[in-house]
Amino acid sequence: MLMGVGSSGLPNLPTFCANIEIDEIRVAYCDSNRKTLNSAFDSSYSGFCFHLPDNFAHKLNYLKDFQYEAVGILQMITGCEWDDATGDVGIFLKFAYNGEDLFELDVKNLTWIAKNHQAVMVKDKWTNDEDTPLKNSVPLLKNVCPEDLKKYVSHGDHSQQKKGLPSVSLLQRTPSSPIRCHVTGFYPNSGQLYWRKNGEEIHEYVEHGEILPNPDGTFQMSVDFNVSSIPLEDWGKYDCVFQQPGLGNITTKLDKAVIRTNRVSPTDFPSHVISGVVGGLVLLLALCISGFIFWKKKNNGFQPANRSDKIEENSELQSFKDETRTVDGDQTSSNEQNHEKANGAEQIPETGIN
Repeated sequence: MLMGVGSSGLPNLPTFCANIEIDEIRVAYCDSNRKTLNSAFDSSYSGFCFHLPDNFAHKLNYLKDFQYEAVGILQMITGCEWDDATGDVGIFLKFAYNGEDLFELDVKNLTWIAKNHQAVMVKDKWTNDEDTPLKNSVPLLKNVCPEDLKKYVSHGDHSQQKKGLPSVSLLQRTPSSPIRCHVTGFYPNSGQLYWRKNGEEIHEYVEHGEILPNPDGTFQMSVDFNVSSIPLEDWGKYDCVFQQPGLGNITTKLDKAVIRTNRVSPTDFPSHVISGVVGGLVLLLALCISGFIFWKKKNNGFQPANRSDKIEENSELQSFKDETRTVDGDQTSSNEQNHEKANGAEQIPETGIN
């Protein structure tokens, strides 16, 4: 698969770059800045590095005439597929502009299929410009591409030649979780994984996962089946099937005995482990109780006041005492004056005044 990207109006980025991949492994790369080809195989791809950039720039110019934007991004995906089991060969060629599908090649009729309104507007010009390149590229895609693909696979690394049998497992996290049928170690990245009941594929309560790569170059995938509403006595009617061309079917019966899980039954724990856990819980409980009692005593008992609190308290007490003395002094002075007045009144007859 060749993936090319041309752009205009994007600073600090190459105006063109391209990858070539075989089974999702990059074998060649180039861009308009470096003007060199990095290839894991040979230099036969040099043409696409030096001819496609001009072709992309030309297409971008007339595409921007129909869409007034400062930035334009044109993407192309083309390549071939070869089924080594059946010998079938397929080719594809697609274009997208600014993230939306633009044109797709109708291989059978050798015509362009417009994928949106903008593509309809430029279809005539696109067809005229692509007529000659299309006549030249289709034979290459149909003949040369599959032959190159066969050659690269036969001389490729170990992962591309890996033909080992994949392994299928039934997994479940908890008793209420769906049961996962998981297959790993298959190559190439194609195949079907599904659940059946009485030999018929089912879709209810089933959720399919994606095909994911493994570190060794093989692939894995999974499909979940929610069995919460399935009686245990009916489990024998269900199985999981992995199907791949040239490999046949790998069938795994839904059986509780073969389900793998990370749960551990209480009966599977060694007795000394259980004793250790119980002892640890008892010790933890004792520490919690002791801590609680200490906390209660600390919060309910007498506590020494802070020095700052004591100074403030003494200051308030001294102020209160001073105020008390002042009041007492005033009261005493008043009493003495009243007493003197009373004595003066009693001494009036003794002054000789009649």
